[in-house]
Amino acid sequence: MGVVPTDNELTGTVRSLRTSNSGLGIPKLLATLLSSQPEWSVSEKRLRKVIQRLKSEEETNFHPTSSLNSALDVSKYSNKLKPILFGPEKGKGLVATQDIDAGEVLWREDPFVYAPPWEIYEAQMAGTASWQDETRSNLTKGKGTSNKLGDESPLSKDAIWDTYRSFATLRNDQRWSHTSENDLARSQLENTFRRLHTVLINALYLQHSESQEDVTFDSTNTGSIPAPSRSAAHTKQLKRLLRVPIPEATLNSLFSWDGLMEGLGKMSLNLEAHGGLFPLHSHLNHACRPNVSIRHISPDGSTNSILHSPNPSRITVIAASLIPAGVELVVSYVDPSLDLRSRRRELRAWDFGICQCGRCLEEENSNSNTEHPEISGNRTKIEGGDERDVGQLEDELRGFLSV
Repeated sequence: MGVVPTDNELTGTVRSLRTSNSGLGIPKLLATLLSSQPEWSVSEKRLRKVIQRLKSEEETNFHPTSSLNSALDVSKYSNKLKPILFGPEKGKGLVATQDIDAGEVLWREDPFVYAPPWEIYEAQMAGTASWQDETRSNLTKGKGTSNKLGDESPLSKDAIWDTYRSFATLRNDQRWSHTSENDLARSQLENTFRRLHTVLINALYLQHSESQEDVTFDSTNTGSIPAPSRSAAHTKQLKRLLRVPIPEATLNSLFSWDGLMEGLGKMSLNLEAHGGLFPLHSHLNHACRPNVSIRHISPDGSTNSILHSPNPSRITVIAASLIPAGVELVVSYVDPSLDLRSRRRELRAWDFGICQCGRCLEEENSNSNTEHPEISGNRTKIEGGDERDVGQLEDELRGFLSV
């Protein structure tokens, strides 16, 4: 009589066999199991129960898939760290391969997918900043065409954009004195600015094949962004494309739970309110006691204003404390100066779950009033003798008001 394996032994072996032989049914899987473990005695009924339990675990496993990027050359950034895969729940991360001193610059990185900082919009509207791709004119000009600004059509996209920048700067000029003549001139400038803004939007929407004579200074529709101008053939083609069903694989990658978690993992959640996806920086996991800091440093070494620097999207990763070899590099996705409940609430808004980092667990254990892992807190009596948690009430109000 063979040896009866324990549940843990049988489950582990069956899990690995199902991974390498996903197309086998239960009878063939049992034969494969007994051939790999000839000393075992396992019935088909027991094997079915183990497989049912494994399928149930797989259905309730909400962890997104994660794998290391073989195309990412970490050595070009730093030789003091390496990416590793912790597991299905935590995913990827960065670990120090050498001792790192506090204040040491670990690496500088430009974004793989760029998104401008939020403050650029206000600067653009005020006419104090211009955010444009320097390769824009090179991409729009064809071979054999002139690159002189004077040779451009007065209604070309480049010419309109340059004129718009000049108007925006003049519009923001604070040296206008409040005289009747200047007030009238300023009013006329505002009307011209709005018309020019409409023409600019129209020009950016126009197709390259369409005639630029279609762009007109329409003074009647300046309050909203106009609809893009499309030819009948283009509209017909668009309707035909919209009737094509989206592949199931694409829908699953975008709207499944795994796709949602992958999208959340690609977000930049550092304290610097700055967008963009960075290949190596995206490996950094969260901890409420971070050991690295992300900075946007101007060429002069300051961090006050990066809007006008040559590389405003470049980040610099600096060690915030001593990092021994083998320790993971972590950043804080929220303000680390917040208390336990506030930090966990901010992380919960990103579907992060309950933070179980070392600092949170220490504060949770040291706070005798903490009766729920998400709520630290001060209880108060309300009329009628009911006890309500102030933090719980605050969370309910925030959820009701969507703030």
